[in-house]
Amino acid sequence: MKKISYNVKLPSVTQNLEREEEYFILVHNNQEQRLKVRDYEKVYKIPGLYEYVLVELLKHTSHQVISELLVEQVTQSQLSVSELSVLELGSGVGLVGACLKDKGVKSIVGVDLIEEAAEAAKRDRPNVYNRYYVEELPHVTAGVRQELENSKFNCLVCASALTGGLPGPAFAFAYNLIADGGPIACNIREDLLDANPTDHSSGKMLANMIKEGIFRVQVKHAYRHRLSVTGVPLYEVALIGFKMADIPKEMMS
Repeated sequence: MKKISYNVKLPSVTQNLEREEEYFILVHNNQEQRLKVRDYEKVYKIPGLYEYVLVELLKHTSHQVISELLVEQVTQSQLSVSELSVLELGSGVGLVGACLKDKGVKSIVGVDLIEEAAEAAKRDRPNVYNRYYVEELPHVTAGVRQELENSKFNCLVCASALTGGLPGPAFAFAYNLIADGGPIACNIREDLLDANPTDHSSGKMLANMIKEGIFRVQVKHAYRHRLSVTGVPLYEVALIGFKMADIPKEMMS
């Protein structure tokens, strides 16, 4: 899509904001509107605003990093990028999907929790997704479950969703739809990748998956995910590997 610029003010550097508290001020027609970075329902409705704030101002790179590392690993494993059938969890406006499409992936199905994400992806990147589901995994109808199972996915991508609190059961549901041996690509804040904390279900589950050999990690790459709204670098770790087995129910809680 064509780049769009907006008049945006960022908070003072003296403020200490957690990621869920981050905000910016959108100025339009001399009116100021305060929006949280994670207020996706509102931000996605404004064409190009998410990209302008996250990519242009805050130097968000995860969509590029994850897609590049995935394609690299697939190529090294002598698999064909064009034969990937990707399930993308937490698709948002389609930044990752667009990168994958540009790199030769032909089949991408998106999933997100909110309708605004699907509408924005269709509006701004209409040719990226073969289908885009608005669902709260794992709570889907029998019909949707059957459709997803029939899709025979052989690759899972989950970028910039785990750190923000994507529930472990949602990730597990998507993961278990992937064929054994299929490539897996995700990222998370490294301190959350710990089997001990009880307050971050996805991080704990991911650590256990790696420990038990359910997810065989080939590449663990620490990188700058983006800047905070006050200019502080925010780091994540990208995990690229292969599914070795389904996640058992006892590991999902």
